[in-house]
Amino acid sequence: MLNKMHPKTRLTIYNDYKPAARGFGRGIVMLLDNIENTGSIKKAARTMGMAYSKAWKMLTEVEKEFGINLLKRDGHRGSTLSPQAKLLLDAYKSALKEVDETTESAFKKHFKDLRFDR
Repeated sequence: MLNKMHPKTRLTIYNDYKPAARGFGRGIVMLLDNIENTGSIKKAARTMGMAYSKAWKMLTEVEKEFGINLLKRDGHRGSTLSPQAKLLLDAYKSALKEVDETTESAFKKHFKDLRFDR
């Protein structure tokens, strides 16, 4: 039934696309948001139901790909987002909002009159 259909936008930004590139997308955004909220990689990973080692790997892969430090690490005191991470995060969220709006508009335009008879 069409009233249950909806679009889902996925946006991943790549600095240098290679088959093994992680890119900057929904997963790393969620991780960074959780680090910002908890002040800790470990707590952020736990909040997401993710192993600390996986969170660490994601962060280091994105840092390597983009050539920036995402976090300011302060040992046992925790971690905060770097200025570069905040800029990248804000740009990503703004772009995703715009892409979502465009997708929703195109979806309504192209699917509004679509009917299936059973």
